[in-house]
Amino acid sequence: MTERHRRNQHTTWSSRPRARRRRAGRRVRSRTKVGNAREHLFTPRLHFADYAELNAWLEARCLAQVRESAHPEQTDKTVWEVFQAEQASLIDYCGPFDGFREVEVAVSKSSLVRFDHNRYSVAVKAARRTAQLRVAARQTG
Repeated sequence: MTERHRRNQHTTWSSRPRARRRRAGRRVRSRTKVGNAREHLFTPRLHFADYAELNAWLEARCLAQVRESAHPEQTDKTVWEVFQAEQASLIDYCGPFDGFREVEVAVSKSSLVRFDHNRYSVAVKAARRTAQLRVAARQTG
């Protein structure tokens, strides 16, 4: 068998499985769309007067789930029972946590830095250098 024949044989045999995979992918996508449509149609929409009411509902749901869920390591107890036992040894919460993430970034010659698919301007004196970018979660509104 010549090398040219081998190359042609490869392309001849690989076209059929690709077509089958494409059809299978379409079936999966259509089943997923149907499943998502069912979920959107039959899941009730929740309405809350304000964030306090929403937070109270979420807290009640979370507590109900932990009281029912088995602990992954101590299977004879629930997560809530293990938490109650460990609660005395936990450190008290002392106030807001100033959490942030610091990333080293390169500053372009036009004094821009890229972070999270966005560009931000910085001081001109930082152009063509590396800078420390401090990213923190911030509540807007």
